[in-house]
Amino acid sequence: MADAVDHHPEIALAWGKATVATWTHTVGGLAEIDFRFAARCDQIFRSLAA
Repeated sequence: MADAVDHHPEIALAWGKATVATWTHTVGGLAEIDFRFAARCDQIFRSLAA
């Protein structure tokens, strides 16, 4: 999904959890695309956890 929107999140995996951090370098922080990307990550997580 990240490649499809040309986004490059930082993904950390640990026992029983995954953390996805995202930001937009060109604006030096969070942009609208980051919030949409996070919402899509949450949606994927909920579909897999069900």
